[in-house]
Amino acid sequence: MSDDLIRNTPSPEGRLLGTVLARLHDAAAPAVLAEFPDHAERCASCAFRAGSFPNGCVITTMDALKATVEGTPFYCHHDCAEDGSPTALCAGWAIAVTSIDEAAGKQLSPLTANWEFSK
Repeated sequence: MSDDLIRNTPSPEGRLLGTVLARLHDAAAPAVLAEFPDHAERCASCAFRAGSFPNGCVITTMDALKATVEGTPFYCHHDCAEDGSPTALCAGWAIAVTSIDEAAGKQLSPLTANWEFSK
């Protein structure tokens, strides 16, 4: 592992942030799935699934929350090309972002998260 990388592991703070992500998904899921019954489901290790490993990692949850608030695509870690680049949007993010889209429609300016994505 490179010296400049931080190991992404679950922590109490990550778990707290993860509950927010899971709630965003869970609040939006019934309406989205009623309208789009064939919508992709979250994977078992989705950052938007309460209790999953990524759902408890600060770095992952902060990136997922920023992507959700800003409407920036957040990709699934399972669907990757041979070079490791992502090929599919995260199904949990795709549902969670609809709750932010509805709230943002009532705002006069776009929502932003005042931090950078992890590297």
